[in-house]
Amino acid sequence: MKKLFKLSFILPFLSLMALTSCKKDSIASKGGGVENKNNSSKVENVDEGQWQFAQTLNKALVLPEVRAFLKNEALKKFDADFDILYKNVRNTKLSTGKTFEETLLSFGSLPKVNSTKDIVDGTVNDLLNIYIFAPKDNCKDWETATLIPKVAVEPNVDLEKQDVPIPALDKDGNVSYFETKTDPNEIVIVVGYNERVKPNGQLLEFALLKPVDKKPLETRGAFRPAGGEEKLWQINIPNLAAIEVWIKGSPELRLIPVIHAGEITTNILIYGEDRSKFTPSSWFQANLSILGSWNTTVQGNFIRHHWSEDDAGLGGTDTYNYSFVSLSGVVFPYQLKYFTWNDILNFDTVFFTDLTWKSYTASNGEGSVRFYMGPF
Repeated sequence: MKKLFKLSFILPFLSLMALTSCKKDSIASKGGGVENKNNSSKVENVDEGQWQFAQTLNKALVLPEVRAFLKNEALKKFDADFDILYKNVRNTKLSTGKTFEETLLSFGSLPKVNSTKDIVDGTVNDLLNIYIFAPKDNCKDWETATLIPKVAVEPNVDLEKQDVPIPALDKDGNVSYFETKTDPNEIVIVVGYNERVKPNGQLLEFALLKPVDKKPLETRGAFRPAGGEEKLWQINIPNLAAIEVWIKGSPELRLIPVIHAGEITTNILIYGEDRSKFTPSSWFQANLSILGSWNTTVQGNFIRHHWSEDDAGLGGTDTYNYSFVSLSGVVFPYQLKYFTWNDILNFDTVFFTDLTWKSYTASNGEGSVRFYMGPF
């Protein structure tokens, strides 16, 4: 992981002040919806290309070999979730001898893929994704010979901030709706965009969380040794739906630690694997190095841990302004940029003199991440 940027000053011991931000108050949805040909009703807040793809895919689900193909590809978990990136599998042959794309085209039209447009302008076909949601992540239990799931389409609004219904097509092409913040009790095929790959289809660099049986020991009373390695040990998410709704699968957490001396040290992307394991009481092993050696002469006496949940690049970016304040009242500013749809969880601060195994929380009032730090 590379450093983002380095501020030119070295600060004396600092106190903290609250952040200010130029983040937009609301996200405007794009477009006025698409027509549903079955009943002439308008489906709101969906991308036209994704809706077109969903309609064609929905018709193709009549073939058991298509359903079996989707299940097998999802179980590969190429990005650690039950995702299928369309551009990666479009030319894969099914048991019929036809490619996936050829099979789909026999049922309808498809949006253009491999567009050169930037994802920020809302063109997401390069990241066109099929996600298989299953209660308790039991995708392997999908009886593809008999079960034809509904096909949902991810709305093009910030779903963690705007509670809009999720449109879905049944096997007859009729539209019904799922709730945003409540996980369904049935298997659902979701058409949307992939958050874990670059537009060229390559995976982003990430660390993978693993569930653990219990949280770490509570405060043990020991202090950090000078020059010891500082690690992010375990993570807990009390309310997953507040930062990642069910149609997006498991969360993508980003951690940006900023040290007391004014340097942003690393930018770490941490992925969840099985959504159903993210219960309020569940803890996940991270064991990631934040500082290989915490030398207070160089790094200073505290680290701010800035957290967010990534929602790819739709909607542009926002700049967040933060400040250190010295004991003498001198303000030292720095900035962080996030994609507009990211869920910013703010920060919590780890002081060098904190007792080890202390729990910290970064929260925006609705969603939060709890985390344990520890020297090793």
